[in-house]
Amino acid sequence: MWCTLGVLALAVPTVYVFLVARAAHTGEGVAFSEASRTRYFEAVKTLVTAAGVAIAIVAAGLRQTSSAPTGILRFAALSLAFCVVFSACTMLEMSRVYAGAPTAPLNLKKLSSVLVLGYLALVTFLLGFVFLARFIVGG
Repeated sequence: MWCTLGVLALAVPTVYVFLVARAAHTGEGVAFSEASRTRYFEAVKTLVTAAGVAIAIVAAGLRQTSSAPTGILRFAALSLAFCVVFSACTMLEMSRVYAGAPTAPLNLKKLSSVLVLGYLALVTFLLGFVFLARFIVGG
């Protein structure tokens, strides 16, 4: 079950990024307005907040003196910490790209750095939560 969740944590963001990249590559462009940028910023800020809360849960689990599997908790904490870093980088890159072309549709070249950073943020977030759930459930 945990392997399936891990594969899904990698596959779902991959499909999403592929679909957005294909839309940008085929000339459909990706509409990029102030409202869409705000929605994406809110989504990335939510990732940062959720990862921060989860890191606090992991830290509490690491402080226990029981025979908790610390390897699982450390991987979860590391994944969630990387999520915070990649999320911050995504927000900075989105701001840079938006400042360069606020009204023009984005092509794949302009969008690729945002997609890669967003993908890494989402994957590390999902993997961190899979490992945190694995610890909580005890599997």
